[in-house]
Formats: sequence, structure tokens, C-alpha cells
Amino acid sequence: MAEEDFRHPAAIGVSDHNGWAELVTIGVEVGEPTIVDRRHVELIDGGLPAQPYHHDTMDMPAGEAEALIQRVREHVSERARAALAELLGSLDQDVWRVDVFTIREAPIDALPDSIEAIRKNQPMLYAADGMIYHDALVAAAAEHNLEIVDYHKNDVLTICCDRLECSADELEEILLQFGKDVGSPWQKEHQMAAAAAIDALYR
Repeated sequence: MAEEDFRHPAAIGVSDHNGWAELVTIGVEVGEPTIVDRRHVELIDGGLPAQPYHHDTMDMPAGEAEALIQRVREHVSERARAALAELLGSLDQDVWRVDVFTIREAPIDALPDSIEAIRKNQPMLYAADGMIYHDALVAAAAEHNLEIVDYHKNDVLTICCDRLECSADELEEILLQFGKDVGSPWQKEHQMAAAAAIDALYR
């Protein structure tokens, strides 16, 4: 018979950007959401371009551009894996069980392999740099066997209210209290990531 797991469930909510991400971990204790961790992670260092598709490789021949982008991708992937491993390793494994990783929905499904195809598609070109970080974070979460859940930044707060069966004011109080618990910075993007994690936990 498998041993029963009495740990509290937790989820990581992510607000990703070109170059960094905000990770907010929410748990459930005695049926109530609580903030477990909030951290900022840098996903690229100053030696590599943070937005290679839309800036640094624009005037490069395709072969050189793809080589640089591959270097950036590999570096960002390493950073994402290290950041997530550090986060998970810092949590009390006897108390928390992280099963879910929720991140803002990607602007496109996937990038084509050819940089020429990306350059010819303006919306795809605008989305391409962000996809580097989004893909790296999702891949890192998958390596830890976390369930990946997308959220939509425009409606995540409303959906979270429905999930908790609370009013918008009541949710705001919960999220503001999280901010008091962890201190500054606690901005709108942190609140949306927290709301997304709550939604994932209470599904």
C-alpha cells in the first residue's frame, strides 16, 4: 500500500518577461491559500542579448543569427532549470508538495526553426524573444514532472474569484495580505501570478 502524502499542496505562479521572471509559490493550509515564496529570477546575464530576435540579429546573415539565438536559448534554459531547482530545493519538503506550474499563455503556439520564416512574419517576430523565456521555464517545470497550466492575464483575477467563490474586494484583500507577508516588491504581476496559482490549486 502506498504511503499517504499528508503534505500541503502548492503551485508556482509565473510572470515571465524578456530576461527575467517573477515566481510566486502559493500553498493551501487548512483549506486557505497562503503565500509560501516570492522571488525574482534573472534568466540571462549581461554577456548575451536579452532580445536577440528583434534586435541583435536583425542585420545578421541567417546562419550567424541562428547560432547566436541557439547560444541564448541554451543559456536561458540552464538559468531556468537552476532557478526552478533552487526554488523547489528551498521549500520544506516535509510540508509542501508542489504539483503545478502555471504561466501566462504563450503569444504563439511555437516558433518555426527557420529565422527567415520568423523575420517574414511581423507578429511572430515580436513574440519570438518572449518565447525563448517561456519555453525555457515550461521545459524546466516539465523536467520536475509539474503539471503545466496556462493562465490569461486579462481574466485570471475574475477566474480566481469564481474559484474561491469570493468577491473582487475579498480577493484583493487576500492578495494584499500576501504582499504584506512577503514585503516589497508586490506588484500587479505578482498578484496575477498568485491568483493563477490559487486557481490551479482550487480546480
